[in-house]
Amino acid sequence: MFIEQVARNCGTDEAKGEELCDRVFHGITSRLGYSAGIQFAIQLPYGFQRKLLKEDASPDRSVTAQKILNDVADLLSVPPEGARNYIQEVWDVLNRYADRSQLRTSLQHLPADIAELFERPEAGERHDFQQWLSC
Repeated sequence: MFIEQVARNCGTDEAKGEELCDRVFHGITSRLGYSAGIQFAIQLPYGFQRKLLKEDASPDRSVTAQKILNDVADLLSVPPEGARNYIQEVWDVLNRYADRSQLRTSLQHLPADIAELFERPEAGERHDFQQWLSC
């Protein structure tokens, strides 16, 4: 169900959807320490947990936001700037299936440039609805 949803949201087949998730999740767990990586991985569907849980306790500092973008871009044959949308689609689906507070905690353990890959840009101007209601 999870991979089907990612594939549907990204307009690709399930095999590419699964590979997309593999690359995104591997990028995240590679940068997290051992315990933070486990806490993140247990939020994922079981098939991904088995692939990502590893003995190595040290974060791989060679994994950067640009590397994750390039990995996704290579897989989907899109420019790195376009890869961000696919990464965010994977994250959006994961947020529907996993514990959101645990996912936020995992993002806090990542370097800021990687964490930003998963954030949707802010909407335009915010309105003060209390002020609007008092008019």
